Amino acid sequence: MSFAAASVEAGVCAIFAFPLALGAAKFGVLTMFKDTAGRLDGATTAACLALAETATHGLLNSADGQHDGGIDPELSDRLEFRTEIHQAQGMLMVVLRTDLTDALARMRAHGFATGRPLLEVAVDILEGRSELSDGRPGP
Repeated sequence: MSFAAASVEAGVCAIFAFPLALGAAKFGVLTMFKDTAGRLDGATTAACLALAETATHGLLNSADGQHDGGIDPELSDRLEFRTEIHQAQGMLMVVLRTDLTDALARMRAHGFATGRPLLEVAVDILEGRSELSDGRPGP
């Protein structure tokens, strides 16, 4: 069953994604569902954005080791800021002659296709084991 069909069967009529971000660095989304079709009103949108901001701060504080007992410490390891991913993303952007969004999407797709975490893909790019080249000659 497709995601859309399963969602409708579960009573979902609208889906909204709010970014989890720190400055320009986006690291996830807070997904909200509605059981009626249509847009969110201004007050509900503001509340969802506030929840996303609260979730961002909570997750980042947890990743910094400031556990308040509410977040599993194992999750903290997964949320740790990884500069390797951003460095590899920049390198891949140059190799593919594209933008950062497409470079990251390419890394994620490669990780998904090979069954490997994004961090491993990034480290391989940084250490020259993987280029994810598009086959075009370099500049």
